[in-house]
Amino acid sequence: MGMQTQFVDVIVPLAVPKALTYRVPQIFEGLVCIGQRVVVPLGKSKLITGIIRNIHNTAPSSYSAKYIEALLDEHPVIHQRQFDYWDWMSSYYHCHPGEVLNAALPAGLKLNSETKFTLVTEWLDQYEELTERESQVIELLRMNGQMSHDDLARAMELKGVHHVLKTLLNKNYIASEEELIERYKPKTIDLVELAPELQNDRALSDILAELEKRKAIKQVDVLLTFLQLNGHDTQAQNEVHKAKLLEKAGCQSAVLSAMIDKGIFVLRKKEIGRLHKYLLPSTGRPALADFQQAAVESIRETWKTQNIVLFHGVTSSGKTEVYSQLIRETLDRGQQVLFLLPEIALTTQIIERMRRYFGKEVGVYHSGHSDHERVEVWHKVLSNTPGECELIVGARSAVFLPFQRLGLVIVDEEHETSYKQHDPAPRYQGRDAAIVLAALFNAKVILGSATPSVESYRHAQAGKYAL
Repeated sequence: MGMQTQFVDVIVPLAVPKALTYRVPQIFEGLVCIGQRVVVPLGKSKLITGIIRNIHNTAPSSYSAKYIEALLDEHPVIHQRQFDYWDWMSSYYHCHPGEVLNAALPAGLKLNSETKFTLVTEWLDQYEELTERESQVIELLRMNGQMSHDDLARAMELKGVHHVLKTLLNKNYIASEEELIERYKPKTIDLVELAPELQNDRALSDILAELEKRKAIKQVDVLLTFLQLNGHDTQAQNEVHKAKLLEKAGCQSAVLSAMIDKGIFVLRKKEIGRLHKYLLPSTGRPALADFQQAAVESIRETWKTQNIVLFHGVTSSGKTEVYSQLIRETLDRGQQVLFLLPEIALTTQIIERMRRYFGKEVGVYHSGHSDHERVEVWHKVLSNTPGECELIVGARSAVFLPFQRLGLVIVDEEHETSYKQHDPAPRYQGRDAAIVLAALFNAKVILGSATPSVESYRHAQAGKYAL
């Protein structure tokens, strides 16, 4: 008996009521798993990124399932607990699963398709009468081979190029194809390495003598500069930043390229993080005043019977130092911390203070950072690496990060209206969503405010929160 056909239900980032079912091609059978990103066709030619929600052997009854186009991840980027969270958010805030996905994933993890246009070559000598704009499109494509809608619009200085393209498509003079664009590009640097066969003193002496004999003085300078930057030791790290080497040697990149062609050097790209640039010298956490220590002990005691504490403290009363003490204790237990701030409070001051206290354990996640940086924080949290991005400081969207060991959630200035997402869906309240997230992990919660919201104060009065 042959293998059964495999199908996957895929959540796509659109306002559709449920996951769409796709067929798994034979090449991917045994490789797909729940929580992976896949590229799937939608409509006649659009391609879109979705997340596998379920794997089964049942074909859809109301339509013919298309094949998934590509599998983007070896391992899941979404865990079951996140799916549970998405299900709650979709139900509670009356929105579609795809809308939650769209809010949850940083744009860099969502591929998009950009239409590319090419000439239909067999028609090149048989064009009928063309308008000036149509002729312009034909000529641009003749010169460039393939161009996107946006590229053509820019080249023609014409916003309404769509009508021209549609006419040419209808006449079969041009063709379109969907090309997937990966938004996230890892940050890389170019490293220069000495070729393996030259990594001994004898071989180095020989190549230097040969270059001097040929009077390739600039190449000699580059090689000597490389050795100087590498500590005169071919057994050392054997890599030098390309830009630094060129600057120190005072030469053009063409000289280095010639040495790479000769097999003297090897050029290698190395992925580097964007987050290290934010590290600040550690100052250590200040000692707590007696009243701050009393607050810490009171919160600890309350947590023995209740997970949520409403922490009422006037502005500049030292709440951050109290938070820091409880954050440190949580991190020392091997758990993660989410420290939410309203957008208006995501000031450099408080973020810098956390970085000085906790170093590379801090990850910052909010719209003020580039999409590449948000993707990098996502991957750090997903990789579950101890000591990196264990404390996330962020705006409301940070509730969607793939936590696995969440132990403490702090919602500072919990009364702020900017915790509410108004548009688009899901229209969620960040404070409430953070409390539900904490409950999934049985994590502790601190709601901090100088002027608590009416809702939180009433919950506290009713005994749902400790005050």
